[in-house]
Amino acid sequence: MSGRYFIRADLVLDLSGDFSLPVDSGDNNARSGMPDIDFLFEVGPSLRYIFVRNSSNRRTLSIELPVRAVLQSNLRYVSHEGWRINPRLRYKEYFGPWRFSFWGGVYWNDRRYSNLLYGVEPQFATSDRPEYSAAGGYGGWAASAGLSYRRGNWWVGSFFRLYDINQASFAGSSLVIKQANVGFGLAGAWIFKSSDRQVARWSDE
Repeated sequence: MSGRYFIRADLVLDLSGDFSLPVDSGDNNARSGMPDIDFLFEVGPSLRYIFVRNSSNRRTLSIELPVRAVLQSNLRYVSHEGWRINPRLRYKEYFGPWRFSFWGGVYWNDRRYSNLLYGVEPQFATSDRPEYSAAGGYGGWAASAGLSYRRGNWWVGSFFRLYDINQASFAGSSLVIKQANVGFGLAGAWIFKSSDRQVARWSDE
């Protein structure tokens, strides 16, 4: 499957993805002496049900269920590292050229993925970092808000995200240093080419 498949107007099967930057264990005191973690890519289908939509289609509220395979790669190899599920609620609204979005939801990780990040094998155990086998299950919750603006071929966007792993299935690992973290980003782009066929401006994206 490529792109988006409309099962019906309010039910969409889409492609979902995410990625994480690599971790150099030499620069991380908690993982010192352990293997590095390369780029992590998450990709898989996402089922979305839009249950609130205003007449102009500029405001939508939907529930989404992304199911993603986790792949690790340094661009010379690719390995499958487990699965993640992220059921979440998403709100989107357009204000002229501005677009606001917000989503919040929980994560479920399988055992393999949790162990990749938080497991400690016997050969890497120390007095401060005991052996640990992470279980699959609840992987925390996250909330993210984003704001973007487009004028002509110019686009700028920003986001703010909170991620909390308090009471996650792997919370007992010595590799868990903080129970919560925040992130933000700012990006800009110039769109030099668009398709000759355009979807309706306010269609749900």
